[in-house]
Amino acid sequence: MCGPEGVWSVIVTTIDPLTGNKVTNPESHPFIVEGNGMAKLKIYFESENSRRAYLMARPNNPDHHEDDYSHYS
Repeated sequence: MCGPEGVWSVIVTTIDPLTGNKVTNPESHPFIVEGNGMAKLKIYFESENSRRAYLMARPNNPDHHEDDYSHYS
């Protein structure tokens, strides 16, 4: 999805992919950003354990995701 002036937006999901539960107050939960360039997906998790389990199930590709804790408290 392209935003104004050709700038791509990050798609954000607040549904934990492992539990299927909605993450309330996502700013205080762990997350990852998958993808690079103009196609990124920010995924929030209910817990650090859920985030780790998700990462363990992903292919071992360093370009596949970026950890970003800048908004995790």
